[in-house]
Amino acid sequence: ITKINEHALESCNLTTLKLPMSCIELAAYAVAGNYGLESVVSHNSTKTGIKSLAYGVFKDCNNLSIFDFSSLLSIGTYAFYGTGFSEITISGNTRIIGTHAFSDCFLLRKVTIEEGVQSLEDGVFTKRKFRKSDKSSVNTCQLEEVYTPKSIIEVGSGCFDNVGMVFGYSGSVIESTCIAYQTPFTALDALNSENATNMRVKAKLLGSNP
Repeated sequence: ITKINEHALESCNLTTLKLPMSCIELAAYAVAGNYGLESVVSHNSTKTGIKSLAYGVFKDCNNLSIFDFSSLLSIGTYAFYGTGFSEITISGNTRIIGTHAFSDCFLLRKVTIEEGVQSLEDGVFTKRKFRKSDKSSVNTCQLEEVYTPKSIIEVGSGCFDNVGMVFGYSGSVIESTCIAYQTPFTALDALNSENATNMRVKAKLLGSNP
């Protein structure tokens, strides 16, 4: 088996999905709507060989919290919408994270994106129904931290809506995006006044050339 076809396992009341390492592709909605699904693994390991996830593959798998991202090359639109992760690390093997790929993941608090990822499309981490956690809304929480690499060259609109703090590098596309949308940003490197975006913005406003 190299591919799970569209809708093949949709709404099948799965709790664990075990795939052979030969399976490298999950088509649109292949596993969507399995509200009790907790883990996706191979037969002998927590790792899988999956390289490509299409539209809405795990959409509304609300309890999914165990998945190995290390082999993924692309994450499709709405692929993990509404899943149950609290913390994720996106491998540097991944090049594109699609539109709303992790939207409405209400338990998600921390994201680490490794060097190599190039594109974050619109609303990747948006929590549409976001409200701060309290006794009346125990199933929602703020995405507190997103760690980003230098390799990202494209960021769509609304990627960091309601994020507590984005961590990145001075002069990066991420820093520019955070300045434009007034998103809290912390530089992971020592501030370089010659290259930092905020210094260039200030210089432009003052009519000088840093």
